[in-house]
Amino acid sequence: MNISRRLVSGSALRVVQFVTQIAVMFVMMPFLMRMLGTRNYGLWILITAAVSYTALMDMGLSSGVARYISRASGRGDDAEINRVFNTALGLFLRIGAAVLVLTLVGAGVCLLAIRDSGEATVTALAVLLLGTRMALKFPTRTFDGVLTAHLRYDLQALATLAGFLSANAAIYLLLRHGYGIVAMATALAGGALLEYALTIGFARRAYPKLRVERGAADVAVRRALFDFSWKTVLWQLAVILRFKVDAPVIAHGMGVNGITPYNPGSQLNNIFYEFVTTVIGNTAPLFSRHESKGDFKAIREQFMVLTRISAALAVFIGGSILFYSHAFILRWIGPELSQLGGQNSWDVAAILAIGYTLILVQTPSSSLLYGISKHHLGAFNSLGEGVLNLVLSLALVRPFGIYGVAWATTISAVLNQVFIYPVIVCRAIELPCRDFFRELALVVAKCASLLGIYFYAMKGFLRPDYFSLVAIGVTQVLLFAPVCYFLVLRDAEKLRLNQLAAEALERILPRRSA
Repeated sequence: MNISRRLVSGSALRVVQFVTQIAVMFVMMPFLMRMLGTRNYGLWILITAAVSYTALMDMGLSSGVARYISRASGRGDDAEINRVFNTALGLFLRIGAAVLVLTLVGAGVCLLAIRDSGEATVTALAVLLLGTRMALKFPTRTFDGVLTAHLRYDLQALATLAGFLSANAAIYLLLRHGYGIVAMATALAGGALLEYALTIGFARRAYPKLRVERGAADVAVRRALFDFSWKTVLWQLAVILRFKVDAPVIAHGMGVNGITPYNPGSQLNNIFYEFVTTVIGNTAPLFSRHESKGDFKAIREQFMVLTRISAALAVFIGGSILFYSHAFILRWIGPELSQLGGQNSWDVAAILAIGYTLILVQTPSSSLLYGISKHHLGAFNSLGEGVLNLVLSLALVRPFGIYGVAWATTISAVLNQVFIYPVIVCRAIELPCRDFFRELALVVAKCASLLGIYFYAMKGFLRPDYFSLVAIGVTQVLLFAPVCYFLVLRDAEKLRLNQLAAEALERILPRRSA
């Protein structure tokens, strides 16, 4: 399979994977909330969030594995590929063992710290199952790196989808038959085993010369992997502090019951984040290409083009969350599970949407810093925003409940994304901050004005039913897209979008050779 076909099939299956996961999430979340109840659902979210923190022990090695195997593959150096593979496999086996020890300790802490003996047992068993699942994932990441290096995103997506769908099907059946949290953790662990087995098999298929050899680890390779990966660790920690501390903070400040109404609003914004970063956040090679030629003028031009496109997309989706969240969450989750003590999920969604919009407006900034090898600047900056978010969340959760946690994310985003991060990025490429803010403000103002007019006209027709939501949403897209194209985007953005569309069509409908 040639490179273009790999990229096309990989992109198509990743889109299928993304859409499938979102669709299943929309179906399963209200089902889980009803079957588990407010407290148990909040406990489940807290357990999964706590176990997910062990992903930090990857230490950014996965990206290094893919990079160095890709480089060796490009040279056709089979010996180097196996050296990198076996060195990484040895590291990940040790990390997996460490995660397993932490899992055992965590399960023991749950048994000792939770007063209710039944809840303590359930929590400990769930932690044990999910922690073991995470421990086994680490050595599998080496095989995943082989697939990434050979551009087999299609096989990665197939393995992920198989595990994801089987786990969720099992969860649905088990809950329908009266089982609970431990059964859910067992289903997730089983789905993960299927995914890992497929990943290993696909990696051996993609690269038949792969060999697992004892004693094949290389000290120089190990040093190179860690040297590449440490900056990525900062980004990973920053993501956790910015977006994944809410559940523990809410549990600490107001109990696990508060997690349940917070989660739907948070998940809507997580989808917002994933979508925009998927569409706009893969442009680092573009900036690297210009940087290799020393063409910073082209870097500045491309950066502003992508930033204006990102701003239009982020304002469109963020504004839509503000407008639709009340009616949508009422229809999706229902009033009983989306409210607690006078606070509700749709207000959480609206508060978070403000902060997420500011963050995602500047999606090209992170790609830019990665592309010109200055991503440590973004990593330290994001880490600072994450620490501020954690401090504010802890301070605001008791007096203001789940709204306080949501406002902590938005306040930290406003302070950083408006006053600090743009200055860092502009200085990195010698772009005048005044020019950046003027262009950005113009796009945001135009998009927000157009959306505001439409939402004002439609507010009387919005109802908490899917027909109303879909009809108004589809009409919004059909009206906003051409208006945005002609009135908001400049000629350079239009040209860039046209080029991207032409390239996509050419990949989908490749020309036949004569």
